Order: sequence, then structure tokens, then C-alpha cells
Amino acid sequence: MSHARQGASMTIWKYAIEIIPNRQELEMPTGAQIIHCRDDTEGWLNVWAIVEPENPKRPVGIYVRGTGHPLPDARYVGTAFQGVYVWHVFQESN
Repeated sequence: MSHARQGASMTIWKYAIEIIPNRQELEMPTGAQIIHCRDDTEGWLNVWAIVEPENPKRPVGIYVRGTGHPLPDARYVGTAFQGVYVWHVFQESN
């Protein structure tokens, strides 16, 4: 996804994800690129993605892994800290 395309109505959306060991899916506009992750006070992780809202939505696979756990075959997004826990977030390729 090009961040400098002219005429595109790109924006940033926030999504909540669960801290679970399995693959989870987010419905995101085609071409969405997760750019940041962070924990919140409710026990969730949040990710922010650059999206083109008018693009059709499709499921995007997300993984959350703890330090020392096996890694998925997916793009690293970022790391978030929740107390003594450290979580690493990954996004499947578009």
C-alpha cells in the first residue's frame, strides 16, 4: 500500500484484538496495513491501521504471541506491554 497516493481517501482506524493463542480475524478494507499496537486498561490490545475506507472489506488474520512462543508466518507489527506480559502482534499478508 502506498502512503503517498494522490486522490486516495486514506485514514487510520483503530481495532481491538484479543490476547489469545489462536489466529483471529479482523474485517478490514482491502490493502489495510497495521502500523501500531498498544494495550489498554480494559485488558485488550489495540491496533491502528492505514485504510482506504471505500475499499471492500475482507478478513485479515492477526496473531498475538508472547515472548518465547513460536512465531507465525506473518509480518511483525509491533510489541505491547501489559504489566509483566509482553505481546508481539503479527498480520498475515494482504
